[in-house]
Amino acid sequence: MSVNDDMFVSASNTFSNFAVILYPFRSSSAGGYIQCNVRYGTSDRFVHSVAVAGIAKNSTNGTYFIFVFGAEKMSTKTPYVCISHVKVKNSTCEYTYQCTDMGTGGFHQEYFLIGVDTNGTFAYGFTDSFVFKLDIYANNITINVTTSSVWPSSGFIPHAIDVASTWAVVAGYG
Repeated sequence: MSVNDDMFVSASNTFSNFAVILYPFRSSSAGGYIQCNVRYGTSDRFVHSVAVAGIAKNSTNGTYFIFVFGAEKMSTKTPYVCISHVKVKNSTCEYTYQCTDMGTGGFHQEYFLIGVDTNGTFAYGFTDSFVFKLDIYANNITINVTTSSVWPSSGFIPHAIDVASTWAVVAGYG
């Protein structure tokens, strides 16, 4: 689950969907919130973590929203990161995904955390085996390194993150 001033997103692996509630948490016609059920699109996806970016920078009237999630293709144990674009049109939701494999398949990612900077421009992913930085608007992985170049010990396992515009705090065990 992730929330900011623009949107709320919760992932359900049991039902293979995201529950999305959009700012201004009301529909213009009914006076209530706009809720979308964004389907995973496959039964072979396990979502580990989700982070909201919020209203897209190119949204002219606040109808385009973005969230990012870290997931795993269970049949191949391949981790990947996806950018989801949600568009509100006449109080209904349309959505698309852009996904990128992280190329480290073959073993299950038990800990796969993702966060978005306060500007909603970059997503950062932290696992027990790799760390990456994703440019959300270019859909481009700008940094992808093994954890041996980041963590103080080889056994560090991330459990919680907070990302700002110029730094991130990662809490874990190791």
